[in-house]
This record gives sequence, C-alpha cells and structure tokens, in this order.
Amino acid sequence: MITQGTDSIPLLMQTLSGNTAESTVFQQVVEDFAAQLKTDFDIEYLIADSKLYTQNTLKALDEAGLSWISRVPHTIKEVSVLMNNVALLPFTSIGQTGYRYHEFGSTYGGQNQRWLLLHSPSLQHPQELTY
Repeated sequence: MITQGTDSIPLLMQTLSGNTAESTVFQQVVEDFAAQLKTDFDIEYLIADSKLYTQNTLKALDEAGLSWISRVPHTIKEVSVLMNNVALLPFTSIGQTGYRYHEFGSTYGGQNQRWLLLHSPSLQHPQELTY
C-alpha cells in the first residue's frame, strides 16, 4: 500500500500471495507507478522497509527522480563490516534522548547515498541477547 501525507490517504494498494517476494514487487511498483506518483500526487519520497533496498529498485527510483528512505538490510556486506566495527565509530548525541547517530556515505548499487546508523542504549542489551 502506498499512502500520502499525515492522514495516510491510500494512493495504491495491491494484494499479494504470501509467497510473493516483496523486493520484486517493490521494483515493479516503482517501475510502473513512480512517474505517476511524482507528477499526479507530488510524491518526492518513498519510505519503505528494507525490501525496497535492491540495486534494481534503487536504479528505478533514481531514473524516476524519486528520493527514498529505507532501512538497509543486514545482508549487505557493507552493513556487516560496519556493525562489526561499531564500537570504533564516532557517534553524535541527539539532544537528551540518549540516542546517538553516525552518518556516512555509500554508493551501493551505483547510487550515492547517505546512511545514518542510530544507536539506542535502551535497545542495545535486548538486541545483543537475540544474536
């Protein structure tokens, strides 16, 4: 489902089989509807889960002139390297929240990107227990 604005008005919805690969569907939706979303609905950004993050989909988004926000999946080698060296990274605090971030660039899929690594002390311990 693609929605717009703070009211989350549906613009596009498609039901899928439980066996459908979301990464393939995201690419197809971008290829089929990106230009229309940009021109008819003035959509500038797509925000999606990590299934959006494939080389082909990122290329299609770039060709359509759409920006995007997504979580980078841990299956990307660059993420694994980063996570193995997280203790060495210089983090910047975000006010009094306890959250910290580290910003850096990537060119995954031939697309210039800005990645933000967020750290939450309250979520660190439970996540360590799940690995």
